[in-house]
Parts: sequence; structure tokens; C-alpha cells
Amino acid sequence: MATRHSPTVRLRRLSRELRQLRETAGLTVTEAARAAGWNQSNLSRAENRLWRQPNLAHLGRLLDVYGITETAQPKRRTELLQLAREGRRRGWWADYTISDAYSTYVGLEAEADTVRNYEPGVVPGLLQTPAYARALIATRAPDLTAEQVDELVELRVERQERLLSVPDPIHVSAVLAEETLRRAVGGTDVMIEQLDHLHKVAQLPHVRLQVLPFAAGAAPAAGPFSILSFIEPRDPEAVYVETPAGDLWQEDPARVTEFLRSWERLIAAARSTADTLILIEARVNYLRVKGRP
Repeated sequence: MATRHSPTVRLRRLSRELRQLRETAGLTVTEAARAAGWNQSNLSRAENRLWRQPNLAHLGRLLDVYGITETAQPKRRTELLQLAREGRRRGWWADYTISDAYSTYVGLEAEADTVRNYEPGVVPGLLQTPAYARALIATRAPDLTAEQVDELVELRVERQERLLSVPDPIHVSAVLAEETLRRAVGGTDVMIEQLDHLHKVAQLPHVRLQVLPFAAGAAPAAGPFSILSFIEPRDPEAVYVETPAGDLWQEDPARVTEFLRSWERLIAAARSTADTLILIEARVNYLRVKGRP
């Protein structure tokens, strides 16, 4: 059972609970907000995970409207108020200067039980070495200062330490395109170090790494994307999608199911972990002998 806790996950859970309570009460957002003395836009934000610092007194009035009172449902009321308290806490990632979308991802990842990650061109962040991450970030965001690049690399390293080197590690299942092993991000030495690292972490019990070979033909899924799963049933799976126009979240059950189906096609077409280890080792040996991509 995971012991990692995240205020982002708590606020997400609270948002879903508030929406369900309103719908069960048969109220519109306008009606519920008016009855609780709320601004309509504030209630909409609360139901859409945009309530960063829940006001406990305001929440209490809203729960009264939904019939979750200290007399009628004291236990339920206490649980929801506790979610709000935990959601007000500051996540460790708040010390970093990152976008709202990335902050949400890190916050959800912090308590996720499993992440399924498809990367068609690069190594997933949780499996990157610092040198590889630095070369990748600097190339993709050339306007960043050296200090900003260092900060993002530090964040990536801290994510790895908090998720992979703990008693309750996140389970990582990753599919890489074969070209990822051949793309010399940062140069030959950086790639040798990165591939050595992949070979090592792929043998951990909580990591499953597979390569989608060139021979598989067209990839059976568009990417990249990450599917986050949680232990708590009230926390449904979520999908994080990176696009040139910005990062997107998919939480609609039908859309999440589509990504899960794509994932199943990917792992069916990809090499096994054993074969993947052989591919990685062969690529490392080639680079060490030839000294070039």
C-alpha cells in the first residue's frame, strides 16, 4: 500500500466528490453556489481541480447545502474537510518554477501506484540520467538559462529519488521506440551512461521496460503519453499527453479507455524485457567499440 501523499491528489479527489454531491442533490452550479453563498465561478473552479487553497468555512457551508452536516453525516463531513486540509499543504515540487500542467503531473505522479509511459523518441523522465536530462532540456528549450536548465534537471532527479528509491516505489512500465536507443542525445558518452542506466533499472522488480522495434512497423499508438493509476478507488486513472501546442489531461473514462487499449497494443508489439535488455547491451557495446552513433 502506498504511503506517499500528495495535496494534488487530495484536491482532485475533493473536486470529484463535490461534483458528485451536487449532482446527487439535483442542483446546478448556479443553484448550489447561491445556496452556499458562493460565487458561481468559485464553485466551478472547486469542481475542476482549480481550488488551490480551499477555505474550510466556505466548504462547510457548501456541505450543509448538500446535507453533509455534523448531525446527519458527521463522518463523511470530517473526511471531506480533512481532504481540504491535506489539499492546502505545499507539495515538495512547489519549490520549482514549472508550468501548471507540469506541476499537476508531478503532483499526481507523487502518489500514483503505476505509470505507463510511451515515449517514441526519448527516454522517460523517471529513467533519465542527469547528463541526458540536461542535454535534452537544453536542446528542446534553448531560451532557458543555465540556471533554469539546472533547476529542471534537479526536479527530475528529485522525482526519481522520491518515487523509485523508497520503500513503496512507483511501478514504472515504459515502452520506448528503438530509435531512442540510437539517438545520441548529448553525445556518445552521455548515451553510453544513459543506456547503462536503463539496463540497470530495467532489472528492478518495479520497472518494466520494453522497446518497440523498427521491425514492428508503424507504431500502434500516437505519443508520447503517460497513464497514471492509483490504489484508492476514488482516484480514477488519468492520462497526460504532451503536444506541441501544450500539455493536456484526459480524465474522461471513455478517452482513458482508448489510451489503455493503445497501451495494450504497444506492449503486444514491443520486445519483451529480456529481449530489450539484449538490445540495450548490444547498443552499448557498439558505442563503446565504434565511439559513434
